[in-house]
Amino acid sequence: MRSTRVAAAFLGIAILAMTAIAPAARAESAFRYWTYWQGNVSGWQFGTQGPATSNPADGAVEGWRFAVTGAAGSLDSQPSLNPATAFTELCGSTPPISGKKRVALVVDPGYASESPEGEKPIDAVSTCVVADENASGYDILRSQLTVRVEGGLVCGIGGFPAHECTPVIEVSEQSAKPTSAAAAVNQRPDKDSLTSFGSISLTVLVVIFGIALGIALWWRRK
Repeated sequence: MRSTRVAAAFLGIAILAMTAIAPAARAESAFRYWTYWQGNVSGWQFGTQGPATSNPADGAVEGWRFAVTGAAGSLDSQPSLNPATAFTELCGSTPPISGKKRVALVVDPGYASESPEGEKPIDAVSTCVVADENASGYDILRSQLTVRVEGGLVCGIGGFPAHECTPVIEVSEQSAKPTSAAAAVNQRPDKDSLTSFGSISLTVLVVIFGIALGIALWWRRK
């Protein structure tokens, strides 16, 4: 009887410990859409105006990233290519042309686990675009990939996603996140393949329960 009480006590402690370690998941609203960015030596900046009205200059870096995020983007929804070196890497061998401008374009499809159900992300695109001096960000994107627009919003790039347009998504604060958003454009990990906090907590619970059971058995033999 005493060993049973000891085991129950340790199990209670384990459960309380896990309750303290693992906070309850909360759902928050976000959007799933193609976010628009401009890059510079300081990093990526979320587009302050729409791509149809922007006018990137020669030497600019334009970025698009498909992500589940807030209306104004976030660090985790930025294109993964380093904007400080993107122009040199993509356009360094392209000489200036009179009446034209060179713009580095990065299109990052994001994580496979954030794609609409049943859809596969397009391949990432990183290229140097030579365009007319007055070409907008939208013109530059459309020169390389098909663009689907609904209600003034860029809903699909290169046929991805096929149908939806900026839906509201319920996301959990405890959903697995990548440890870094700076991976190469074509080497993004799938968030579903990463170890989640919940699975780590379950492992700890099993270990604690095993220790409690061992102590109870030792106490019973004693």
